[in-house]
Amino acid sequence: MKKCEDCGVEEMDCRDKREATHTRGILALSRIFRRRPRHSILLLLVSCLIIILIHQLFLVICTYQEYLLALLPEGPLPAQHRQENRSNSSSVRSQDGRKSGNQYGKAGFPRILCLITTSPGHHQERAIHVAATWATHCTRAIFLTSSPDPVLPHTLVTSGAASYDQLWDKVTQGFEWAYKQRQEFDFVIKTDDDTFLLVENLQAALLHLHPDQPLATGLHLRTWDTGSTYLNGGAGYTLSRGAVRRLVEEGLRDEQCFKNLQLGTNEDVNMA
Repeated sequence: MKKCEDCGVEEMDCRDKREATHTRGILALSRIFRRRPRHSILLLLVSCLIIILIHQLFLVICTYQEYLLALLPEGPLPAQHRQENRSNSSSVRSQDGRKSGNQYGKAGFPRILCLITTSPGHHQERAIHVAATWATHCTRAIFLTSSPDPVLPHTLVTSGAASYDQLWDKVTQGFEWAYKQRQEFDFVIKTDDDTFLLVENLQAALLHLHPDQPLATGLHLRTWDTGSTYLNGGAGYTLSRGAVRRLVEEGLRDEQCFKNLQLGTNEDVNMA
């Protein structure tokens, strides 16, 4: 027999080896083709899962971007300076730049009633310091608490509203009291005993607003569950005299809040 020039063995043996090699190659390719559909399905499922996760993450970021941005580190706050009230001012500028008669008379700036929520456990560590500092700049400052305390100059005892879950009752009692005194102020700010307020800057911000229109202003946030906008109670929100009248007459005394709203324990969300 001839020798195979390629493999150096007899021709028949060489042919057999070539056929065996060819057969093994075909079998290997068939195994690959059998596995490929499984790999494709797995890859497709993983790709779909990744797309769904990215979509959900995008929705969360869009919905709660205000809260997420609040978690980011911030630089130092700019220096705050009190704005001097000009009691001899005879006119103020409206939003369009035109001058109009001063609606606040001789005072020249809005009268601010400050309703400050506190509790007996925070009278000494918080409330007395508020009473000694920025509260003195309010036209009148009233501390809403469940127990009177001689260390606080002016308090309104809110009966039946001692716990944090009853904050809505405490605040509405405060606005009921403010409604009776509504001719003594132009705007009411509700805030807490751990807030610091520059009253003069608030007066300057409210100068172009009419107190008898139903107006509310403050820091806008959104609820976690529904995304509804509300004014943050910790930072403090401000109601005009017209808004206080509408809140008490229609919302509280006519029970429109109770009839038409699902009131919860979050006082600022209820107020919105």
